[in-house]
Amino acid sequence: PVVAAVNGHAIAGGCILAAACDSALMVNQGASIGVPELAVGVPFPPLPLEILRHAIGTPAAQRLAFSCENVAPEKALQLGLVQQLTDADKLIPAAIEEATRLGTMPRQSFVLTKRQLRAPAMQVLAALKQHAVDVTAEWHTPRVKEAIQQFVNATLKRRD
Repeated sequence: PVVAAVNGHAIAGGCILAAACDSALMVNQGASIGVPELAVGVPFPPLPLEILRHAIGTPAAQRLAFSCENVAPEKALQLGLVQQLTDADKLIPAAIEEATRLGTMPRQSFVLTKRQLRAPAMQVLAALKQHAVDVTAEWHTPRVKEAIQQFVNATLKRRD
């Protein structure tokens, strides 16, 4: 079992990492989570999109991806991006408790169930191999590299 403990902002890849976990816990304040890829001007890669779709369903994944919004912890819980909110000082103990709980399940039963739950996403990914190649090529274009750099620079300016 893999459990995420989100203790701050989980933007883009951070959001996808949390969504890929078997369970995700998040601090109840001072954090946000989201996928701003379209606002940055980059296409959403197939694997992260399937991870997001698996975690929260197609309608919610579409709303989150198209809104480019970073949502507060309560909204993340409502969407299913995280399964539990907690105070910052209780986050790691709660995540360890959740990992321990999941880890007590019979291993092979857990593995087979997890595989079955993820099978539809894996089938979609297998069908999208060429699309994944096209998206990867787009991520390496000067336009996308510049868009990412501008987004990072703007984000760092807001932090200062």
